[in-house]
Amino acid sequence: MKVIVLSEFDSHKKRLKNQIESPHPAILRMGYVGAYNEEKHIVLNTSKSIYLCSDKINSKKLFLKNSISTPMGYNIYWKKKEEKDNSTHFVFEIVNFAGIKLTYDNFLQQPKIAKLSHRKAGRGMVLLENKHQIISFLKLLTDKIIDDDYYFESYLPYEREFRIHVCALGCIHAAEKENDIRYTKLQWCMESNSCEFHTIFKRPSCWPYIIEECQRVLTLLKLDVGGFDIRVNKRGNMFTLIECNSGPSISNASADKYKYWIPKLIEHKIKNK
Repeated sequence: MKVIVLSEFDSHKKRLKNQIESPHPAILRMGYVGAYNEEKHIVLNTSKSIYLCSDKINSKKLFLKNSISTPMGYNIYWKKKEEKDNSTHFVFEIVNFAGIKLTYDNFLQQPKIAKLSHRKAGRGMVLLENKHQIISFLKLLTDKIIDDDYYFESYLPYEREFRIHVCALGCIHAAEKENDIRYTKLQWCMESNSCEFHTIFKRPSCWPYIIEECQRVLTLLKLDVGGFDIRVNKRGNMFTLIECNSGPSISNASADKYKYWIPKLIEHKIKNK
């Protein structure tokens, strides 16, 4: 019988819907939390786990609390301050995801990425490479010129980036982002995150640890399968987990892997109930 694939995204509908076979009635939620009768079905990725995964701030805090190798995040608050002459003005209060307050100058020292707390397909991400860009972006937030639903992450300029699909059984599919200079600006834009990926690449030496870390995140989020953005240094011995996605985009190459691995994952879930 066909595995029911629930998704709002065209790549999932085109490449996975009605194309995965399993002897068991099963549902695969790809970032989709809409109502559906799940009775008597094995469900991969529950609505509850998807909600947690899509809450980028709380999921990031969960990663840090459990020592996942991930960039530090920061929240910006506007605090009302009263002066001795009874005048008032608003000042920034910066608190990192470990609950530690930072001074304004300290926050400006390292490049940051501004991200919307709830977003899809990388929309809204902005790379702030120096303190002048950070100050300019904060002014846009202060003046309400752009949406204030932003948080910040430290930017680690590791040279390689991978998109990896992982489940409890291991790596389903992996690809490395094209590092050609013409793609650098596409990566950081307000509308989409459209980049070229290649499936043939040399695995860094820390690869087994990357997969293990991704599986730890799946356990924390109670997800069955997810897509991960991973950055790795040039030597290949250090990495950072940028984020997890419960409904990663699917290419023709990754679709074939899902058709092979999802039935096995369903069997695995049944055996480990």
